[in-house]
Amino acid sequence: MLKVVRLTSSEESTIADLDEESAAEWARADVLERELATDAGGLVDRFIAGDLARLCYRASSGVKSVVGHLACRCTIRHALCK
Repeated sequence: MLKVVRLTSSEESTIADLDEESAAEWARADVLERELATDAGGLVDRFIAGDLARLCYRASSGVKSVVGHLACRCTIRHALCK
């Protein structure tokens, strides 16, 4: 006969809490991934359209983009690049 090892209720509760926290973090990561894909798509569209001066801006977040600024090769630093 095999003996089945059981966890204590405290251990099971801890595992359940960590599982719920993990699911919440995965959901947050999915949202960030979609936002990043949207921003990247916008940059690619602008690049293909030849709109290099606007590569400095990230559409939804307003975060600085050093790579974008270098790509535009302008001599004046844009407001969001400062």
